[in-house]
Amino acid sequence: MSEFGIIRRYPAAGLRYFLLLVLAPFGPADAAWEVLPEAIMEVETNDNSRMRAEDEEISTTRTVLDAEVTLSTFSERGNVLVQPRVRTDAYTKSINQELESTDVFLHGRGAYSWERFAIDLRADYADESVLSSELSDAVPEDPDLEDPLDPSTGDLNELEQDRERLDMRANLDFILSERNSLVVEARAINVAYEPQGQTTRNDFDNKTLYIGVNRRVDDRNEITARLLVNDFEVPSNQNKTNTVGVEGTFTRPLAPNWRMNLTANVARSDYSFLDEIELPTGEPDFVLVDNAEATFAARIAFRRRTDRSTWNIDIGRRVLPNSNGFLTIRDELRGYIRQQVRPRVALSLAGRIYQSEKLDNIDSNNDRDYARVDLDVEWTFSDRWYLIGGYSLRQQEFTNLAQGGDATANTFRIGVNYRTPSRSGI
Repeated sequence: MSEFGIIRRYPAAGLRYFLLLVLAPFGPADAAWEVLPEAIMEVETNDNSRMRAEDEEISTTRTVLDAEVTLSTFSERGNVLVQPRVRTDAYTKSINQELESTDVFLHGRGAYSWERFAIDLRADYADESVLSSELSDAVPEDPDLEDPLDPSTGDLNELEQDRERLDMRANLDFILSERNSLVVEARAINVAYEPQGQTTRNDFDNKTLYIGVNRRVDDRNEITARLLVNDFEVPSNQNKTNTVGVEGTFTRPLAPNWRMNLTANVARSDYSFLDEIELPTGEPDFVLVDNAEATFAARIAFRRRTDRSTWNIDIGRRVLPNSNGFLTIRDELRGYIRQQVRPRVALSLAGRIYQSEKLDNIDSNNDRDYARVDLDVEWTFSDRWYLIGGYSLRQQEFTNLAQGGDATANTFRIGVNYRTPSRSGI
């Protein structure tokens, strides 16, 4: 049985114990685990939950319960965090019961450092309905961490599927000298849809290995040069894409509270897949497409941190694995701001705009423009209770109108949040 088959059979408990087993050695054996529960209950209205064209919009009202527990431990050399989470919802009208789902998430990470060696492990698992998984979020899961890879297609024509995603990565850092270190990163993402159906969404496996050198030029500047190797496979269309490239990263502080990270890479992708064609008789047939494409990608990221505010700004082009069955080129602008405007009031604004198309313009299916904006307010009325409210705007347009054309959705929400403050700070 494959690792993904095990997850499907034992979705929450099995993966939780697996993460604890793998990550536990990175935490001190005699340290106590901090247990932090959190729960959110919201009422939400949406004028177009299914993201349909204007003449097919259906308004919905639902109640959402989102609960998680953070288990963490830390020491001077390392830390471990395990975070299981469950989200469930209920709609007010029976016509919308097909939209109801119970989604399961599990996040785990651990880090440990020795005198000349450091390791950082992370795993993210999600089993959720396509109604939420196929539309990218604007608010980051953690503003100080990179989000798991986003393979969303935006296709909501068929809602009777759930998506499972397992995203794992390991970072190794070997200190070679006072200023130089060897860096190795291995990453794997597996995506599967259940039950299988005739949709544009596809299962895939994607594996990436980076090997390079990091040099601390001085107290302010760092440079990293890496070789990357990527393997992308899709069973449904027998897509096999192998990519080799080089990547460089430059990091430096711009001001006391600002930091910049600039990354650029060039790569060559050799791909082959089965393409469906129509014979003169009208019957379908398949031909093997075999080609190669050179790509250039770059991203610049700005981070601002103060006691009262958090700013993230990202601009760039990336080549990403996607559930449309191909590698996808995405040009994206993304921002997130959280500001403590008063001692008890915090505001946050998140925005995300991107254009995506398949590698080498193979065809236009699932090529789309997508935008999302989230505005949220949080009012603290006790040490652990918060009143929350917000508004979201989602907009997308497919190049191929058969995929849905233009769609816009407005969402208003209000609720309460219970959470326990952390003492560990990880």
